[in-house]
Amino acid sequence: MANVALPNKNTDTSPSFVYSESAAGAVVKTPIANIVTPTGTQTLTNKTLTSPTITSPTITTGTANGLTIGDTTDTTKKVTFDASGVTTGTTRTLTVPNASGTIALTSDIVAAANTQQFDANGTWTKPAGVTFVEVWAWGGGGGGSTGGGGGGGGGCVVQKFLASALGSTVTVTVGGGGASNTTGSNTTFGSHVTAYGGSVSSGSTNGGGGGGILAAGSVTSGGAPVSATTFANGVGQNFGGGHGSNASTQVGQASVYGGGGGGYGGATGSAGGASVYGGAGGGGANGSAAGGTSLYGGNGGAGVAGGTGVAGTQPGGGGGGGTVGGAGAAGRVIVYSW
Repeated sequence: MANVALPNKNTDTSPSFVYSESAAGAVVKTPIANIVTPTGTQTLTNKTLTSPTITSPTITTGTANGLTIGDTTDTTKKVTFDASGVTTGTTRTLTVPNASGTIALTSDIVAAANTQQFDANGTWTKPAGVTFVEVWAWGGGGGGSTGGGGGGGGGCVVQKFLASALGSTVTVTVGGGGASNTTGSNTTFGSHVTAYGGSVSSGSTNGGGGGGILAAGSVTSGGAPVSATTFANGVGQNFGGGHGSNASTQVGQASVYGGGGGGYGGATGSAGGASVYGGAGGGGANGSAAGGTSLYGGNGGAGVAGGTGVAGTQPGGGGGGGTVGGAGAAGRVIVYSW
């Protein structure tokens, strides 16, 4: 090779070239594509970096889709990081926790269960991200009678909804318990759910009827749907309110979802009817008969001979009979969502 005058290394600022001699003896400056230098700026195309250490990089791509990372064994598997949603001139930082794990999509995240309880009027607000809503509602219990009869318990309604079927807020009205000689009020969850109140046989020795899932109790009759239209001692209702007792040999009728019937206040008196979910009935005055009990609702108040009957407990317990009837308990609404 003939002697060739090479560029001065102190003045040539373009080191990404090789130099060779042409057939005519001239120096040929040929670019070397994609050579990485300590301080220069280069574009790498289809290059493999083995165990590199990259300090404070800003990595972009030539498309609007962001940075794409591919699988080393199957090049059809790719993940793209897209920064298009970041505000112009803003840098967002993603901090990796000190643990290994799997990245989850927002659609994979299940909202935590939420419970909202209302013992008085209020407004239910739908939590974000929930799919289902379950409402438990109890009507107000009937007050005890001044004639001695116990008040009927408020009925219980349990209903489930798709969250999408409900508005962002729902008005909750909690039925008040009845005062002496007064029927309990209904409880509502907007227009979606109504739980009916228990009744009282005002001034009578008879017990008031418990609220059913379709209607409020009335005098000695439980609210609909009743499976027995007349009182039968020991025979309970499923969804209807228990009938109020009209004899000391009969306790107030029991129910599963309806309120228990009030106990009889004459002669030796009788206890209020029990319930599984609804409020229990109040006891009769004579003999100071016990109020009924409930597993999920409120208990009925005991009757008091010659005095004021005991108030029922919330939600929906009927008041005991007395010379002044015990107050029925207010209803309640509990809303579960998940």
